[in-house]
Amino acid sequence: MGTATLLLQQHDCPAKMTDFRRCVRRVVRILTTVADQSRFATGVVTNISEGGCELRDVSCDWSPIPFFPNQYLTLRLYPLGGPAALRITLAEIRWVKGELAGVEFVSLPQEDKANLQRLCREQATLGLGT
Repeated sequence: MGTATLLLQQHDCPAKMTDFRRCVRRVVRILTTVADQSRFATGVVTNISEGGCELRDVSCDWSPIPFFPNQYLTLRLYPLGGPAALRITLAEIRWVKGELAGVEFVSLPQEDKANLQRLCREQATLGLGT
């Protein structure tokens, strides 16, 4: 997407950093259920785009669930006041940092894809975008 310039304090040399995301993420708070091959848990989506989301506080019976890069999941997102639950039939964890995980949406039904696009547009309209 965009390119940001960062000044390094040691040398005062500009360094270019590129944001490789394909879609702009929107700040949200959406309850979600998460499942992999052996577990079912609940959590919160804290930002979302048409291509992925950030998960936080994923737990099962109040115990945090660890995630790993390249792990595959299925998700159901429950947007408040939005359409019915969104089904992400296949998602891949791209990064993990503490209790946060960056997730890429790999596959979802066409109807849910349209609802996800609508949700992302609505969040931008409501001023919740970044």
